[in-house]
Amino acid sequence: MKFSSTLAALGFALTATASPLSARDLAAFKTIITNIQNDADALDVAVDAYTSGDGAAVSSANNKLVGTINAGVTTANAQPMLTDLEAIGLVTPVNTANDHVTIVVDDTIAKKDAFVTNCLGPGILAGLNAQLAGAKSLATAITAKVSDGLKPTAAQLAGKITANIQRGVDAYTGVAGC
Repeated sequence: MKFSSTLAALGFALTATASPLSARDLAAFKTIITNIQNDADALDVAVDAYTSGDGAAVSSANNKLVGTINAGVTTANAQPMLTDLEAIGLVTPVNTANDHVTIVVDDTIAKKDAFVTNCLGPGILAGLNAQLAGAKSLATAITAKVSDGLKPTAAQLAGKITANIQRGVDAYTGVAGC
């Protein structure tokens, strides 16, 4: 009986300490992704609203997104390794974030004439390059937190996001300023 009580106490202690930590670790990654998704949506609103002028709202929203991505890198680097189950739990949030990135990149490309006409093309390109650099750093940070067996999947998921941002970079590469 004493042995079984000890096992029960040990099991309870492990559950009480391991589960919240595990949930917290996964939650940190989900928060990073959600924050980036929200800022990508805010950038999309600014891009959609742009018709002419200095583009301050677009620039501000882009800077916020880049800051959020970079903060996500710092947060991800500070996290312990994810279990395979936790890592698999990130597939849907990452795919959803990619959908939002696709929308903002598509809308930014669609507004290219307006941005270039108002001399904002080089600034938009710089913003896209900053997003791309941050996204690559975040992909590296998150991929480092998954097991070797899941690293190819993590890289593939992250590759979708960076490929989308790269489309924007490609669309604005070579635009002239005024």
